[in-house]
Amino acid sequence: MLITEFTPDKTLNKEKIKVMIYGVCPYGNGGISNHIKRLVSYVKKNEPSVDLSYYHHDKCYSSEKCGLYASAYQLINIYRKNKYDVVQIYSLINWKVQLYTYLSSFFLGFKIILSLRNDRFPDTYNSLRFFEKLILKLFFSRIDKFVCVNSEADYLFIDRKKICIIPGFIQPADDEYNRTLPQKILDFIDSHELILATNATAPKIHNGVDLYGFDLAIDLMAELKKQKFNGAGMVFLMPEINLRYKPHFDEMINRISALNLREDFLVWDSPVSFPALLKKSDLSLRLTSNDGDSSSVRESLSLGVPVVGSDAAPRPDGTVLFRSRDLHDLTCKTAHLIENLDDWKNDFKKTSPVDNAQKMIHLWHSLS
Repeated sequence: MLITEFTPDKTLNKEKIKVMIYGVCPYGNGGISNHIKRLVSYVKKNEPSVDLSYYHHDKCYSSEKCGLYASAYQLINIYRKNKYDVVQIYSLINWKVQLYTYLSSFFLGFKIILSLRNDRFPDTYNSLRFFEKLILKLFFSRIDKFVCVNSEADYLFIDRKKICIIPGFIQPADDEYNRTLPQKILDFIDSHELILATNATAPKIHNGVDLYGFDLAIDLMAELKKQKFNGAGMVFLMPEINLRYKPHFDEMINRISALNLREDFLVWDSPVSFPALLKKSDLSLRLTSNDGDSSSVRESLSLGVPVVGSDAAPRPDGTVLFRSRDLHDLTCKTAHLIENLDDWKNDFKKTSPVDNAQKMIHLWHSLS
């Protein structure tokens, strides 16, 4: 069955509804973090028909700017006290969240939306223990809509009639574009003729491969230097360095030194506005080996910044595609783009971003 992008019903009567979002803390530069942060901000500023609550499951963040922390067990009381019309869960999280949400929905009657914002559902499902798979299927039986970002992905046994495609990109607020970058980044930009920008939530290995292409980015810069692009510099935003992948991160930092790239490859491991960096960049890169719908690609194109992206997922028009994990193809495509930046900008037709926040709001109302 063909999965198509969600089309809002413009005639829908928007009565007041109560909605709860439960997901990651919107602290870093990750795609889901930024999506939730922008969606919550948009609704609170522009949509009086929605009484929106936001909770997250990252225990280390509990300040007001990060939303309210709630454990899986605490969700039971939150659901009971607030009498939501719709609860939207971002990602599978864990079996306790699934079980408590299933039971609460059964007794309280609220609708459930599950957002799957990448293509790794089959890998995640196959890694679960037997009882976790049973709880997951029980949870899925209560879900009213699955919000996904890639119509071509493998969703296994999920009912295709319940899947709707809504891209994750929500237009950043003006303050994201206008934030002042750290002085070290500004100095790095000033010391180079051409800036390549890319980002990742954190270093991660998926199926034995660097998920965000940290290794590819380093090797690409080494290849560009060989081709005499001596004025080029790369800024790689990576705001979280988790302990599990710290050895891989350290290995990549050593690789930068071994290839004599320390003056031309800047890794920034604190939260920074990627849109603000894009405004000062000449092109951006999306080097993922597995992906959903990348917000950073759409952010770049919305600013008229050229993008070189892997073919690991469908990409918007204007993206220069390279074969995923193929350094030679990546180098050729990037070098050609650098040499023809003016042609790309002349050919690229910038369009107004689709209002995906309004699509989500219409989906909530359609279920209430």
